Amino acid sequence: RKAQAKWMAVSDSGPARIPTEQQADAFAVAKSMLLAVSKVKELTASLNDLLGLPADTRLVLVPPEPLVENLSLNEAAANATTGSAEVIEAEQTAIKAHAGSKLAKMEYFPTIAVMGGYTHQNVINAVLKENFGYIGVVGTYTLFNGGKRERGVNEARAQAEAADLGVQLTKAKVAGAVKTGYLRLERSRQLYQLARRMVSGARVVEAKY
Repeated sequence: RKAQAKWMAVSDSGPARIPTEQQADAFAVAKSMLLAVSKVKELTASLNDLLGLPADTRLVLVPPEPLVENLSLNEAAANATTGSAEVIEAEQTAIKAHAGSKLAKMEYFPTIAVMGGYTHQNVINAVLKENFGYIGVVGTYTLFNGGKRERGVNEARAQAEAADLGVQLTKAKVAGAVKTGYLRLERSRQLYQLARRMVSGARVVEAKY
């Protein structure tokens, strides 16, 4: 079409050029079209082979229908807050903080140790038997340590509360991001549907014309 338009413009503006130049342009255009058609046939045959279709099957490009997911904003936010990596990390941190709080409370428990053994001796035969075994239990408990345990327990409790607050803040942050993305998606989807309706209307007008 470009070659035809060029030679039409030349013929309208003045005397025509040498016919051989026009033939060369026509030959170049025909050669390009032949190469393009050959390449299309080659790629189509390769694609049909991959799809398991006959080699001479003609494929037509059809615009896909828009993906419509019936998902409300609340459902999207709930799914995001339960499966988000940030929320999972915050929840794991909270679990560790609560475990640390429980371990801090165990400082109030007494420390108990169990000992046992067996010995063979022939020195103190009058008091101990030659072969004997023993077992014992040792327990210690600290009554006063300057408030160190109380400070540790309070600190661990504060860390657990901060971790719980971090979980809530992370969920709120993720929900806010999901809300923004959801509204943008709805706006893009509406614009896309409007564009499709306009294109469909133009095609109908063109076909009727």
